[in-house]
Amino acid sequence: MVEVGPGEGSLTRWLVKRGVRLTAIEVDPRLAATIRERFAGKVEVKVADVLDMDFCEPPLNPPEGGCGEDPPRGGVEVLQQAGGPSQHEVRDRTPP
Repeated sequence: MVEVGPGEGSLTRWLVKRGVRLTAIEVDPRLAATIRERFAGKVEVKVADVLDMDFCEPPLNPPEGGCGEDPPRGGVEVLQQAGGPSQHEVRDRTPP
């Protein structure tokens, strides 16, 4: 699954605890470093502006889809185009 704009990782933590294989795309290098440190070995982190990425290429086209807690500018449209769920849909679909 792809998480757009993980920020400091609250949704990331929730997903990792449930065993979701995750790629996080964060535009801010400092926040990306925070995610790398907090979830070392559990989350692949890409420093990029998701609006500049190709939707047909991995990691933006995973079979599991994408999600974002509070996606940055344009992130909502990215998730909609990718068919990704909202934060609440992810929560409702993911086993406890």
